[in-house]
Amino acid sequence: MKFILNKTSGINQIENILLEKILKTFSFPENIEINIEKDNILDICLEYPDIDLNIYYVINLKSPQNHTIHFIVKKLYLTDSNFIEEDEEINKTLPKIIKYLKDNKKLEEYKIERRKNSGIYYFDNYGIAIFYQLKIM
Repeated sequence: MKFILNKTSGINQIENILLEKILKTFSFPENIEINIEKDNILDICLEYPDIDLNIYYVINLKSPQNHTIHFIVKKLYLTDSNFIEEDEEINKTLPKIIKYLKDNKKLEEYKIERRKNSGIYYFDNYGIAIFYQLKIM
């Protein structure tokens, strides 16, 4: 399956976190894992051959619920001809993402979290996060 980034940072026309729409788009998953963590986070992982899809719901009775969805794919198309791949080097991936965000008038700034052997680039007000890991020789 080809995964295409939406203008809202979703993929394949998934704009909202609706399980019915996800199942219509990707079919029934090979495996489903549901966990409730100590800090009231409901974690639903739907596993497909080409994608892992994680839905996180924060369960809090005192304030409105917060929910996010994470797509983990091996190859993501930014446009028909521009894509990024899972093991692509970060210095090749960043220019593609920056160009895509500038073309869609979404790039104002980005944030970098660096760790000892890894890091995360946050774009589009945290709508897109690119995780990288340094190769240790």
